[in-house]
Amino acid sequence: NLERFVRDRTQLDIKLKGNIRFDSREIKDVPMLYMMGFEAEPKLTSEEVKNMAKYLRNGGFLFIDDGLAFIPGVFNKKMRKYLEDALGYDAVFERIPQSHPLYHVWEDFAGPPPGDDEVRYNSALKATQERYRYLEGITIQGRLAVLFSSKGYCMSWGAWPVSSSAVDNSRQLQFAINVVVFACSQKGGIIDRNAQRLASENK
Repeated sequence: NLERFVRDRTQLDIKLKGNIRFDSREIKDVPMLYMMGFEAEPKLTSEEVKNMAKYLRNGGFLFIDDGLAFIPGVFNKKMRKYLEDALGYDAVFERIPQSHPLYHVWEDFAGPPPGDDEVRYNSALKATQERYRYLEGITIQGRLAVLFSSKGYCMSWGAWPVSSSAVDNSRQLQFAINVVVFACSQKGGIIDRNAQRLASENK
């Protein structure tokens, strides 16, 4: 859906690579990883955790999206723990302010758009569960390296047109473009680092 939306609405050239493991050698050249989860517990090997840390410290950008948005469970908690194991003291989760370039690099947003947590929210839990009206991030040496969402954007990008045709997911897909553009253009990211390296080699 995202590729189709980008192709039909923009002049950007965005290609999704497909599944890639944290212990893959090619990960070092992938500017952004998107990881979604639901009830299942993610299981990473010690090598994957180690390589995730190396990836993030060397310009990588990881977007983690909790698909079970209205009741953060084992996926949410375990990924936070993996990030803490990987990054140590650098694993500081902070709320991303509305002024952050993430919300303005392509389309303008006054903070994160509604996700599955707000649009198809489980009414039975509505009175007891607090929805996340913000996104979190981990910054490494001044660069946003991890974007953490508990809003269930994976559902809004993929399931809404199928399950609820009356729901317009244009703003959610526009925000996905914002994330991709930000990840691929930020200073110190993989694309920026590779460009600087090539420029240095060609001098």
